[in-house]
Amino acid sequence: MIKIKFLGLSLILLFSGCGSFAKKGLEMSTPLIYQSSLEAEKEYDYKMMEAALPADLKLVEGLLNVLPENLDLLVTVIKSYTVQAYAFDEIKFLDEKWNDIDNGTARSNALFNYSKAIRYGQTFLKLHDLELAHLQKKINADNEIERLLSGKFAESDRDLEGVLFFAQALGGMINLNRDRMDYLSYLPLAKKMVDWVCKNKPDTNFGACYIFNGQYESSRPVMLGGNPAQGEQYFQEGINKFPENWLILESYLEHFLIPMEQKDKAQAVWMSLNEKQKELGTKMIWSPSEVLPPVSRINFFQALAIERFKVLKKYEKKIFSGM
Repeated sequence: MIKIKFLGLSLILLFSGCGSFAKKGLEMSTPLIYQSSLEAEKEYDYKMMEAALPADLKLVEGLLNVLPENLDLLVTVIKSYTVQAYAFDEIKFLDEKWNDIDNGTARSNALFNYSKAIRYGQTFLKLHDLELAHLQKKINADNEIERLLSGKFAESDRDLEGVLFFAQALGGMINLNRDRMDYLSYLPLAKKMVDWVCKNKPDTNFGACYIFNGQYESSRPVMLGGNPAQGEQYFQEGINKFPENWLILESYLEHFLIPMEQKDKAQAVWMSLNEKQKELGTKMIWSPSEVLPPVSRINFFQALAIERFKVLKKYEKKIFSGM
């Protein structure tokens, strides 16, 4: 999102006045900011993204303060806070969990950033004449959530991403509060929101639907409606359909194979991710024999997968000795 930083600074300087003409000019430029957030996914340098996101995010948030009902800016901020929590804070929390650190700060940072995404998500709903509490009340009515979302949102990439990242933030918040029934009660709603997005765009974010559904089925006990076998099937289907998205493979390892203590399969996936880590390292460094590859939004998903895997590698002995 480095491009957002320079673009946002230019816009702030250009439209710092409070007149309607200045605001109109700014509003005409906001689709570029949303597109820049998509462009950022082409980056495969995880550390660069981690360093750049907070400043870029605050710039976009500042523009949103000028145009509080601008949907391009709003979706960009929802997405950015969710990414900050999931891609950066939760990786640190993963490290703390395996290292048995009970008083770390990563969980609280993730909760803070998911909370910001959810609050902006509630504004996103309100601008479409919906309320989170109203949706929650309709959770047990057949097809009512799908009907409400279809009636209020367009099937544009922007609206689909807004709903998806809001649901992901809600799911992340729930996952970090599994001992709280008041949070867990929102899990069916998060699931139905993701289902609506996936029905309209099954290939969204290179298999995000398979990751969410795989984790959803695998993480809940059978007595609470979970279906680990179905969860594994989602992971495997996603891996087959989107082999370049290594995050599905890493999620399969982290959220299914390790908890289910399937050692042989886990070791096979481990070896595969080891090779992909080497591949990413090679891709990042130019060589004279290089054939210039097409630039793809898949890059950051690959980098994120390897970063999560690197945390697991620190605890390899602990992981496999427990199986």
